[in-house]
Amino acid sequence: MKLYKLRILILLLIFACSVSPTTINGRFNVNEVNGTKSVLLQINTNTATNELGGTTIVFSFDTTSISFPINPVNNIDYTFLNFSEGNYSTATVTRPMKNQIWLNIDLPYTNNNNGTIVAEDPEWTDLVTINFSVIDPSRSANLMWLTASPFWGVYDSDNSTLWQDGDFENYVTGVETVAESPTNFELSQNYPNPFNPVTTIKYSIPDPEFVTLKVYDSLGQEVTLLVNETKQAGNYEVEFNASSLSSGIYIYKITAGKFSGIKKLMVLK
Repeated sequence: MKLYKLRILILLLIFACSVSPTTINGRFNVNEVNGTKSVLLQINTNTATNELGGTTIVFSFDTTSISFPINPVNNIDYTFLNFSEGNYSTATVTRPMKNQIWLNIDLPYTNNNNGTIVAEDPEWTDLVTINFSVIDPSRSANLMWLTASPFWGVYDSDNSTLWQDGDFENYVTGVETVAESPTNFELSQNYPNPFNPVTTIKYSIPDPEFVTLKVYDSLGQEVTLLVNETKQAGNYEVEFNASSLSSGIYIYKITAGKFSGIKKLMVLK
């Protein structure tokens, strides 16, 4: 009798696992360069075994912060990354309401229901990139997933099994301008100069390099080491506090790979 109950329990567990709905999660990855806000939408599931079928995903945005055309153009205003053509029909992005965007994905029955397997959490699958124009960088983007919308629907590759909504991360922070990656090495003049006792030194590197930034006195003696580590490509600034030094002219030198640069600064007390 105990063995029989154990078998029933195992069968119930197997059945429960087989009918548990797929849970889908989503997030926004946002970057803004030269007045264009590029938004990458990503999704994942709790299984990594289910293929995405016909889908309509809806989200909203703040029209006072960013704008999107009424009739968006494929590969200009948006680009689908894994769910357009191939097994799918051409996926589209529409803006049926002033502050809403719909992602429309169609997996026809005629392709034997072969969709794309969505990655399992914590990995992510890229869905689509959408390019907004920035109107007011001081305001928040307010990208909000509208999972409660009556038009929202994410289906398995059978186009009938609805996926369960999981964790959808909204993006409600302000628009921050991201500087373009530098193309050349550069060591800028410190500012302010002369100074007492604090100044800022800026530098740029176009490729990952081990960087040292040192300050020397007029006799060539090292007085401080400001940077001594590997840096990724980018624009950087470092604060130099000369409160322990006497008035006079000093030299600061950067070395990054084969590049080196030298400039003078003046401490005036």
